Amino acid sequence: MRVYPVRLLKREKAAEFCGVSPTTFDAWVLSGRVPEGHKAGGNRLWDIWGLDAAIDRLIGLAGNENLRDSEDVSGQSVWDG
Repeated sequence: MRVYPVRLLKREKAAEFCGVSPTTFDAWVLSGRVPEGHKAGGNRLWDIWGLDAAIDRLIGLAGNENLRDSEDVSGQSVWDG
């Protein structure tokens, strides 16, 4: 059986994904730091890709799509000697 990751998160899980409390997450939504989420039925859901992009902007990684955890700023893998 194939397991699929959850892509849409409710408020509490979205806050947890961002590493903040639900109250701080609400403030981030109001200030535009993270997306408002999408209404689906009676729920508001946040897309993890949108949250991930917002976090990249918050910490200054936006525009550095080629920079990954295993690479330094020169583009060389930190695992290569």
